[in-house]
Amino acid sequence: MDPPDATLFANRSLCCLRMGERNLALAEAVQCRMMCPRLSKAWYRDREGKALGFD
Repeated sequence: MDPPDATLFANRSLCCLRMGERNLALAEAVQCRMMCPRLSKAWYRDREGKALGFD
């Protein structure tokens, strides 16, 4: 496991969303987006969390 890997945070965000951990999901997505702004998953997870009313 490589902690600075942005994809890890994107995938963890999705897992958190599916487990109902809304605030953690959004935090993971934001971390991913900050690490790798060009990664589309980061933006999608962030927008998904906000669209569902998390934050």
